[in-house]
Amino acid sequence: MSSLMHTVELSGRNKMILTEIVDVKSFDESIIICKTEEEAIQISGENLHVDTLDLENGKLEVSGLINSFKYSSAYLSKGTFWEKLFK
Repeated sequence: MSSLMHTVELSGRNKMILTEIVDVKSFDESIIICKTEEEAIQISGENLHVDTLDLENGKLEVSGLINSFKYSSAYLSKGTFWEKLFK
């Protein structure tokens, strides 16, 4: 298990800051799916925007109307598309 602990900071329902993010799997105006070392986080809402994505420092900032967020392992995959293809 990783020794890094992520944080989720929610300001009202309009801004969310997450740390220890290693990847963003997908995003649009209603759903953002991002990954930590251990699990995926799905953020749901309306008019969602990725304001800051700094994978080097593990920081993701999201704005918009945030309705919910949940943890899931369903979105985690081992390796990228190309790594799977040439395995």
